[in-house]
Amino acid sequence: MRYIGKHGDLPSPMHEPLDAEPEYEIHKPSKGELRSVVLAVLVMCYGIYESDLPVVFLTLGFSIYELRYFAAAYCGDYGKPLAGMMKGLGLMLSVGAFVLFFI
Repeated sequence: MRYIGKHGDLPSPMHEPLDAEPEYEIHKPSKGELRSVVLAVLVMCYGIYESDLPVVFLTLGFSIYELRYFAAAYCGDYGKPLAGMMKGLGLMLSVGAFVLFFI
């Protein structure tokens, strides 16, 4: 028999357990993805050497965006929120780099 709370059809959280959240799938990066991160870090070092701020932001954003898979896989309970934060930060750094290109 299903318990009906005082608000109609809404189940009471004390009587019905919440469904478990599905686990975050671990993405195994390919060799191409790893090479692209290494290349981005090398280009970032060149951008730092040449004092080219948009290139540094673009490559830093790309590197953070690609490394989010490692955060999701190896940071335990904090992996999924950290991966989401890294995704947003990487995208915003890339957008900021494109804005700096045209200023």
